[in-house]
Amino acid sequence: MHPSEYGVMSRCERDHWWYSGLHSLVGEILCRKMSHMQSPMILDAGCGTGGFLQKYQPEFECLIGMEPSDNAYTYLMKSDVKNLVQGDMLRIPFEAGSMDAIVSMDVLGVFQNAEISCAIREIVNALKHDGHLILNLPAYSWLMSGHDQFVGNKTRFTATAVLDELKRAGLIVEYAGYRNTILFPVALVVRLTGRFMSSLFKRQVEPTESDVKMPHEWINRILARILLFENGLICRGWRFCFGLSVFIVAHKPDPNRDRLTESVIVSGTQSI
Repeated sequence: MHPSEYGVMSRCERDHWWYSGLHSLVGEILCRKMSHMQSPMILDAGCGTGGFLQKYQPEFECLIGMEPSDNAYTYLMKSDVKNLVQGDMLRIPFEAGSMDAIVSMDVLGVFQNAEISCAIREIVNALKHDGHLILNLPAYSWLMSGHDQFVGNKTRFTATAVLDELKRAGLIVEYAGYRNTILFPVALVVRLTGRFMSSLFKRQVEPTESDVKMPHEWINRILARILLFENGLICRGWRFCFGLSVFIVAHKPDPNRDRLTESVIVSGTQSI
């Protein structure tokens, strides 16, 4: 990620519609999955500048932030977050079977090919049996843009490809679908228009910033409400077939159980 992007992230994470919608969804699912536990061990793998930690460490006292970037750590040290570890998803610095849950939001996209498989194996190794994984990932390789280049994304995903990867790693997927669906058409027009203009003038402009900007307050409020509406549907089990992000909830099976059934939500309103 470009060093300047961490400053943008730090300023926007608390209130920006994209971050607030994603953090609220992940936090809601964590609350449901961890409700029967006292002080569950939860890892935010690739915590950035700590927006999710600031929001949910009061709820989960053992929520740990892991971040490899020195630039991000500069902002983390200025914040009030705690339980920080500098570490890489390709070498997660925790004992095997130590985490009740791992969340990773838009991080796996910085890897490619075998690195993605390696990171998922590291996640599986760190999870306890019956531990949960929540993933949010950028969708569709054909949406790759200057924004991805600026923030360091090398891979965009489909739900099917991620599902297959997690199954090979031995996880049982409870939910596999997309989010940011209502806003998808708008984003598609913006991306394709930018691509067309670059092609028209036959030049590839080096990106100087990401797409993350704080919009006007009323626009931000409307976009945030749209995501909260989608969040409610996802938590009730609705599976969107397209969107700007792939969203996955999975768990590591317990080998002591006699019967395990995969429970991918295909349609309907079964809650996660």
